[in-house]
Amino acid sequence: FKDMLISAVLLGLTHYYDERRVMMLLDIYEKSQSVNLSMRALCATLLGMYMNRSRLWDRKLRQRIDSLRELTSWSSDVKLVFMQFIRSRDTERINRKMQEEVFPEMLKLRPDIARKISGGDGLGDIANLEENPEWQELLDKSGIADKIKELSKMQEDGGDVFMSTFANLKSFPFFSDVVNWFMPFHLDNLTVKNALGSELSAIGNLVLSSPFLCNGDKYSFILALSSVPAMQRRMMLSQFDAQNLNELELRNASLGLPSGERDNVANKYVQDLYRFFKLYRRKGDFNDPFIRPINLLQLAVLAPDLTDVDTLSVVGEFYFKRGYYDDAYHVFEILGEILPPDSQLYQKMGYCCQKSKNTAKALKYYEQAELLNADSLWTMRRLAACYKLMGNPAKALEYFKRIEAK
Repeated sequence: FKDMLISAVLLGLTHYYDERRVMMLLDIYEKSQSVNLSMRALCATLLGMYMNRSRLWDRKLRQRIDSLRELTSWSSDVKLVFMQFIRSRDTERINRKMQEEVFPEMLKLRPDIARKISGGDGLGDIANLEENPEWQELLDKSGIADKIKELSKMQEDGGDVFMSTFANLKSFPFFSDVVNWFMPFHLDNLTVKNALGSELSAIGNLVLSSPFLCNGDKYSFILALSSVPAMQRRMMLSQFDAQNLNELELRNASLGLPSGERDNVANKYVQDLYRFFKLYRRKGDFNDPFIRPINLLQLAVLAPDLTDVDTLSVVGEFYFKRGYYDDAYHVFEILGEILPPDSQLYQKMGYCCQKSKNTAKALKYYEQAELLNADSLWTMRRLAACYKLMGNPAKALEYFKRIEAK
């Protein structure tokens, strides 16, 4: 009930700002003994505040947040949630990668894999795939292995790699009711009991212990599994031997660390929210907070928590590596006001401007980077390219000659 209450208050905040709702969520964050409730309440608070950022002027709210900073976890928790909101922006890019690169390549390999499974000893055991080096070579040559490694790295970084997989499993009648999009997964749920029957304990506990799936995806998995014939379901279950279960237990144990557990709760709750606003059949009835990038740096009341060098550096690098150059430039610009002059920072700011088609501004930052590190070939190449684009071939030639002399 408390979990559902938090989500209900958040949905209210997306339509109408009421400071009392924000205060109630902050009360839950501060006073709850449950990490799950505390972090979900903080996610809801920050999302509600961001959607109503033009109205956050009340002194009472500012005083309340100032008092919360006395809690040792406030600033670190806000940073954790901020990073989850930032990562949610990458979900569509990951989806495109799955739909346009990974899935098509896997479909191309399907005939070869089916042939190899049906050949040889005739047992046709898919479990032998990982034991056969020839089959692994097939995956390596296709390029799928590299793509899967890249997706695994994205998952380790908190990326939502399951959105595209489970998007098609949100058409069950279960998801016609808004409340079920925010329902914590538990084995006493009648939907889970009816779907699994006698296999409730074996499969249910396995899904419950999975650290990879958010609540909505766990329900999707169970509902999809219930439509699989019993024989195939038992075969699938047999693949999860004692070793697999032990690995899950070890992963869950690692999440028991205070920061890891809090980060995981925020990660999974943001994924549940993202799925609701993007996939619910009547999503048009709700104001989607994810329709534009969520940037908590725009909330002045959170400036003391988010504008330290470490946080800005992590955020800036995230944007920069994923090609969000306008956002990266904005963060680097803030860093430039805090840090002493730095050639690499100017290089990145110049590159962001260049990718945004602002060559004149890029040139200014490359020149600043050169003043601090005149021997950088990378900077010289960029300066030459900028002068050439701006119609100054003489200056470009000067830099090309310097590059050639290196």
